[in-house]
Amino acid sequence: MTTVMPLFGPLLALLLLAPVAADDSPQEKEAVCFIAEVRWVALEGGFFGLIADGGEKFLPLNLPEDFKKKGLKVRIRGE
Repeated sequence: MTTVMPLFGPLLALLLLAPVAADDSPQEKEAVCFIAEVRWVALEGGFFGLIADGGEKFLPLNLPEDFKKKGLKVRIRGE
């Protein structure tokens, strides 16, 4: 029993201080800006997707009707 007691104090201190050491600060969102082309993808009924000039692919949710045009170049800005 005497060998366990010296470990109990530091362990208790570690458990009490652990929540304080956690990093709960809000993370800064990185701003993005790129040019993309609207494309019709004929898969599973079809949908409009965006292909960035760098090749990245995006699936926009609730794309307004004005932007649902094959080949349309759009500028995307956001976080």
